[in-house]
Order: sequence, then structure tokens, then C-alpha cells
Amino acid sequence: MPKLSSIFSGVRYGRYDKLVHFFASAAIAVIFLPILPLPQAAALSLSFGIAKELYDWLWRHGSFDWYDICADACGVAAATAAYGVMLPIMLRSAG
Repeated sequence: MPKLSSIFSGVRYGRYDKLVHFFASAAIAVIFLPILPLPQAAALSLSFGIAKELYDWLWRHGSFDWYDICADACGVAAATAAYGVMLPIMLRSAG
């Protein structure tokens, strides 16, 4: 089984880094929102972003980027808001 670091080696997001953080956190939140209570789904999604930054800082000898965490938090907030708006609409149309 290949190492996780080898899967993503050479991937450079450049100026799109914050967008990748935003959409990745939003996607993780959307996955967990239907099965977990809102605070737990949001915390779990945000913890993935924090874990990624810790990985960069400790093992890749990069830096811990607080702006990436902000992008993660915005992605979680956007997904939560969209889910909160769309859920009642989906429930109305299903019933």
C-alpha cells in the first residue's frame, strides 16, 4: 500500500490552496452532517483541516498556516448553512 505522502507528492495547489481547503472541508462536513449532530459534524470536519496542518508542520517541515484553518472553517460554515437551508426543502418535497 503506498504511503499517503507519496500519493500527494508533487501536487501543488499554488494560488488555489485556500479554495482546496474550503471545498475539502465543505465536502467532509456534507458527508457527516446527515449522520452526526451539527456540532460534532462541524468539529470533525474542522479537525481534518487541523490534522493536515499539523502534518505539514511536523512531518513535512512546512508551516502551520492559520489562513488554511480559516478557509477550512469557512467551508464548514458554508456547508452547514447550505445543509440547513436545503434540508427543509428536501423534506417538504419528499413528503
